[in-house]
Amino acid sequence: MRRERRAIDAAERVIAISPMVRLELAHWYGRADATVVINPIIAAPGPDVAERRGAVFVGHAFWRKGLDRALAALPAGMPLTVVGADRGRPRPGVSYVGAQDAAPFIAGAEILLHPARYEPYGNVVAEAVAAGTPVVVSDATGAACLLDPAHVWTQSTGLDGLRRCVQTALRDPRPPLHQPPCADAHIDALLAALT
Repeated sequence: MRRERRAIDAAERVIAISPMVRLELAHWYGRADATVVINPIIAAPGPDVAERRGAVFVGHAFWRKGLDRALAALPAGMPLTVVGADRGRPRPGVSYVGAQDAAPFIAGAEILLHPARYEPYGNVVAEAVAAGTPVVVSDATGAACLLDPAHVWTQSTGLDGLRRCVQTALRDPRPPLHQPPCADAHIDALLAALT
């Protein structure tokens, strides 16, 4: 923390990966001048899928990313595919496909669940937005800024609130508030922040 504080204090400019991180920089380090530059998504929108099926969870740090929460919030009978790897025992009824390209799984899912305990941004959320897949995230996810508030789970509402949020997203898959930027828009925003 001391090394991080020294670097942030000494920096002429500070760039935050999300509005959430910008607030954290102001709160913990007194840097209210940080500029938000959201990560680009270079992948093209997902392919048209005849029928989306089930839910998908993508990530490696299962506890921090909220896999246990995702499992608790799944509608009865909805299959879950987990793309990623972590220690621990696989759970019955869950398809673990390991670490690989998540794009086909995201494009083929009815919903991406990302109820993280803490996630500074969450590229997978932006990838799902680009693919047109509905997403539910926790309010501790920086990329929540991309989504309609109805698809952002307020953790204080507990698992019942998460289940309601998932049902809302499945019933009413609203478009995101913002598309994640393409690489050119990202470079432009980065150059603007540095000049």
